[in-house]
Amino acid sequence: MLLLVSALALPVSAHDRRDTMSINRDEPSVYDYYPQHAYGIENNDLYNRLKGRLIITPQRNGEAYYVSATEKTVYYLGDNFQALKTLQGLGYGANSATLNRVAAGYAQLSGYDADRDGLPDKFEEMIGTDSQNFNTDGDRYSDKTEIDHNYDPTRGDGQRLIMNTNLRGRIFLQVDRNGEAWYMNPVDSKKYWLNTPADMNNLITKFALGVSNYNFSQLVK
Repeated sequence: MLLLVSALALPVSAHDRRDTMSINRDEPSVYDYYPQHAYGIENNDLYNRLKGRLIITPQRNGEAYYVSATEKTVYYLGDNFQALKTLQGLGYGANSATLNRVAAGYAQLSGYDADRDGLPDKFEEMIGTDSQNFNTDGDRYSDKTEIDHNYDPTRGDGQRLIMNTNLRGRIFLQVDRNGEAWYMNPVDSKKYWLNTPADMNNLITKFALGVSNYNFSQLVK
């Protein structure tokens, strides 16, 4: 039986802040520098139930981890800076046509918000909405309202955005832009922009699943 504890807003352990990688998969990933921070899987059943999730171990020091959706590996995330770099470094290329079919989410994103609709300007640029207009497509609903309910805010035709099952928990780099990283959150089936350490902290705080020490010890080798 999987023993879970409540995922509270616990701190992620501080760790070495060396900027060791780029989001280009042709260059070394963060785990070429930190191999001790990647763990193999011991329990396949637990892995299948947790793959793609962000998890924390609050019975220890609130350490955060990412359970890979594509390989049987658990990655230690360290502090918010290292967590951001780690997830960016695990991304695979995808084009905007693929990513635009997935609803976008935001977990208290930081940044200036010109039209005061609750969506930072840089985020609106990424998803194609107008940062100077709270209702880009001119229908009856604001951009934020449509995003909250998984509709495309750039089209006034009620286009519903859905994440395919095989994308859940994966990380993609938007190759036809500037390689921006997106986490396909399996909790709410929305994509989240991995942009700043502060945004990374908000994502972990909101969605990370608390896992008991016992279950974590059973999960990894």
